[in-house]
Amino acid sequence: MSPAVTARSIAQESDSRRSDRAQLIGVLDISDPSERRGLIVQAIIDSGGTYPLRAGQIEGGIAQIALHGVTASGATEAEAIRNWIATARTALRPRRLDFAYCGTPRNHGEEIANLRAAEGQID
Repeated sequence: MSPAVTARSIAQESDSRRSDRAQLIGVLDISDPSERRGLIVQAIIDSGGTYPLRAGQIEGGIAQIALHGVTASGATEAEAIRNWIATARTALRPRRLDFAYCGTPRNHGEEIANLRAAEGQID
C-alpha cells in the first residue's frame, strides 16, 4: 500500500470518527442528563471503546471512557461522561494553524495565507 493511500485511509477514518463524535454530541446535548449513560454505553457497544459498565470496573475510584478517539476520566461515571462530552466537543473545533512569526506584518500575513491554502482553508 502506498503512503498516499495510507494517509488517505487515516484521514477518512478520522473524518468518520469526527462525524460520529459530532452526531453523538448532538444527541447528548438534547437528551436528558439521566439518559446520557445509556447513550454512551450504546455508542460504545455499536462502535467500540471502553466504559466502566459495573462499579467494580472503576479502578482506583476513577471512571474512564474511551470512544470515537476521545478519552476522558472522572471520579464518578457522571463526571467521566461530562468530561468526555467536553473533551469531544473541544476535539471538534477546527485546528489552530501553527506557524513561525517571520518578523514583519506582511510576511506574517503571507505565512498565514500559505498555511491556510496548504490546509485547504482558503477563504
